Amino acid sequence: MYATVPLPASDVDLFADAVLNDPYPALRALREAGPAVRLTAYDAWALPRYEHVRAALADHERFSSAHGVGYEDQFNARMTGTVLASDPPDHTRLRALLSDKLAPRALTKLRARITDLAEDLVAAAVAKGSFDAWRALPRCSP
Repeated sequence: MYATVPLPASDVDLFADAVLNDPYPALRALREAGPAVRLTAYDAWALPRYEHVRAALADHERFSSAHGVGYEDQFNARMTGTVLASDPPDHTRLRALLSDKLAPRALTKLRARITDLAEDLVAAAVAKGSFDAWRALPRCSP
């Protein structure tokens, strides 16, 4: 006969307003529950501890990103083949291409322009009296 150990599980709703406003108690409880915790509300697993997340990210053969990294299939379908949703060697090639453009030294050159654009957007919103991000910010079309 084999002894069984109950797997760590949690019914925490990571998207509940209370958790979003103060996530630390929920995250602490998940870390204390174990290295991998079944999220019953989402039928998914979470790795709540840094060292396990880091190990999983470095092990693309057991923890592939190529089929998606998000909870929603629609998100994963849109991300397929991007640097976020790919494994080596594709990920390595894409990351090298992006690093030149997104490295801190490359972004330093854009700092003044980004600051000016951000200040203009904030000034316009303040002058208007309100701001609806859903309507004002560009969204990707399906």
